[in-house]
Amino acid sequence: MRHGIIVFAIIIAAMGVCWGQARQAVVAPDDSSRSIDWRDTPITTDALVLYTREWGEETPDNRWALSCVVRGGVVVEAKNGAAAIPEDGYVLTGHGDSASWLAEHLAVGDAVQLRDAPPFEEERHEREVDAIDPDTSVFPSGRGPDQLVIYTPAFGERTGTNIFGSESIVRDGRIVARSGGDSPIPDDGFVISGHGRGSSWNMRHCPVGARVELDGTRLLVTVDREAHFLRVEHDIDRAADRIAWAEAESIDCPLERAKKALATAGERLEKARSQVETEPAAAEQTLREARRAAWTACARASETRLVEARGVWMSQSRVLLSPEPRRDYLARLASANITMILPLARSVIDQPNGEQLLHDLIRDAHSFGIEVHPWTWLPGHSIPRTKDARRLEQHPEWADVSASGERLAALDPANPEVREALVSDAVWLATNFDIDGLHMDWEGIRGGFSEISRAEFEQRHGYDPLGDEGPTGPERVRDLYLWRVSLIDRVVTEVVDALRGEGVEIPVSSAVQCFSFHPNIPSDTGASQQWLRWCRRGQLDIACPMIYSQSVEFVAETAGAIEREIGGSALHYAGLILYPETARGGLIEPWQLLEQIDAVREAGADGIILFAAQQLFSPPWTPDARLLLTLREGPFRQRATLPHQTWQRRPLRPELTVPYLYAVAKAEGSPAIEAGKSANLTVRVTNWGSEAFVVHGAMVGSPRGWQAEALLDGPLPIEPGDAATVDLRVTAPGQAEAGETALRLSMALTAGAVEKSISVSGARVSVQ
Repeated sequence: MRHGIIVFAIIIAAMGVCWGQARQAVVAPDDSSRSIDWRDTPITTDALVLYTREWGEETPDNRWALSCVVRGGVVVEAKNGAAAIPEDGYVLTGHGDSASWLAEHLAVGDAVQLRDAPPFEEERHEREVDAIDPDTSVFPSGRGPDQLVIYTPAFGERTGTNIFGSESIVRDGRIVARSGGDSPIPDDGFVISGHGRGSSWNMRHCPVGARVELDGTRLLVTVDREAHFLRVEHDIDRAADRIAWAEAESIDCPLERAKKALATAGERLEKARSQVETEPAAAEQTLREARRAAWTACARASETRLVEARGVWMSQSRVLLSPEPRRDYLARLASANITMILPLARSVIDQPNGEQLLHDLIRDAHSFGIEVHPWTWLPGHSIPRTKDARRLEQHPEWADVSASGERLAALDPANPEVREALVSDAVWLATNFDIDGLHMDWEGIRGGFSEISRAEFEQRHGYDPLGDEGPTGPERVRDLYLWRVSLIDRVVTEVVDALRGEGVEIPVSSAVQCFSFHPNIPSDTGASQQWLRWCRRGQLDIACPMIYSQSVEFVAETAGAIEREIGGSALHYAGLILYPETARGGLIEPWQLLEQIDAVREAGADGIILFAAQQLFSPPWTPDARLLLTLREGPFRQRATLPHQTWQRRPLRPELTVPYLYAVAKAEGSPAIEAGKSANLTVRVTNWGSEAFVVHGAMVGSPRGWQAEALLDGPLPIEPGDAATVDLRVTAPGQAEAGETALRLSMALTAGAVEKSISVSGARVSVQ
């Protein structure tokens, strides 16, 4: 799972970063300053973190970070990666933009000062945008990887962007709302849209209420005093809207208590406005109280359920390693009626006394009524995953191999000795510890070309996958993809068979991909799995699809589709993320979490698993514990029974399969077309998959304004190995420029209940 590669550490002392603590800034010898984002927390994109011995002996080993070691107020060392933290000083560690600032303003020998930021201190953030109203033929809606772009009314009514980013909507020079994608573009403003690093910058520096100026391609965002008040007003409005919705829908919730909290929020807001000129520090604190009351009001307008899984993934967490911090941590989770944790096995077992620590964690969790389902890296790696390196030192012949012959830092699932070791790991964990379930993280494979794998592939398919003989093109791609799928399937099958052979009754769960839960060869080669088969075969008791998005619409649609496809063959615990996946520097808002929980419940999910426990009440993400507060006051306010406690395990049916879709679409010819007119374009569609599918439509992704319609008398079925031609009527917009134009076309396919879209290659027309 993607989140598996992100290392978060939790220090219980860091929880002392309280609601209302003064912000600090670093002052360089040239009098330039930069705000410290966090203290004693993991490094995040573009952040500046101050590390003390409360964190440990050295800073995180991040090769993209620059650390300045300060002793006696003077920089004594500057280096990349991990730095030793002095007992009589601290370390300033910057990433990205913050690393650049440190490099520019601090050097060894320089004096450094720390100062508390005054109340409502103005923050200014500048950045060059990558594009304004970008060319949509380059990327979907023109927004490329890691870019920050601007969409104005000249672009159209909506941005048309995908869910992998974040957007801030600007009206009359102020940010009025945040979105995950495809935002409406206001007539009196524009949209700031980011992906990757651009999304992180947007999440960190573009809050609701901020003042925005655009000078050419230079973007200036100012968080002034008024921005703080506008943000609280926005939260109060969201809470009022949710209360009105709950009342109209007769939601079973404490509406009067919600209204009381909303009234308190309004009162505190007004008091803060009356204090701001004469008592700015008091006004800042009162404003925080208003915002917290707004979050509480929003949360209380939520239904709770009596049968529901409520779990959290827990990645590397030092807090688990000491008795008092561990119990305090678990107590906080229990306060929100979270009854299931999925701790990363390696973060505990890899410790010198790891086995005893795992026993202690299980004992303590059970004392709070919390189940423990260790999170492992099966089916692709050892338990814990870090054992891969140790085993490969002892058994270099166990390494997986890429198509280029590179030995990979992963075990070869084609090797029977490797699978025997993986199975032994799973059985050991399930039979030596009082765990309540075993959780497998999905893992794709980049290899599959070891000597053992190639020999077995050739025995099955009749040719060497790296040789010159055998099929070429789509047929070979299909064979290689299905071979990788079979390698992971075999590990899953052998692990489940071994657990059942030992009489282990604990449920087996897995974190699985959700963006294409019916893989479409070859676009999902990184996944190399078909987890719906594991459900239908009875191998998986609980599916935890990672539905990671800010878009409530996407979450609702995807959860509904997954629920229909699982069809009762396994329990469905929907995975939700507490921060935008492409923006590590910020969290979703409480109302977004509530709406996503509403959406997966409405879709029929049996439970909710959150990534991750750290973001619920630990800095840098939530020093005010707003998301834990949201759950405790809202959808989790009553304890619920875990559905898998009464789950009737399905019998194993290893013969069951689900469709593999693999289609290739290629345009034939380049017709001439006049601006504002239509012309026909022929597309040949070939089925290289294992199931028949039906072609039922087409659409244009770019350029904007073009349209395409499939000229079909009815749905067009295509059997495996067959091909058919489809005529499309392509219509050019009236303003289309003369010359050859490349179209980003896609065809819509259906195989049973599975819907897919495939890209059309070579689609070009000549505008006359």
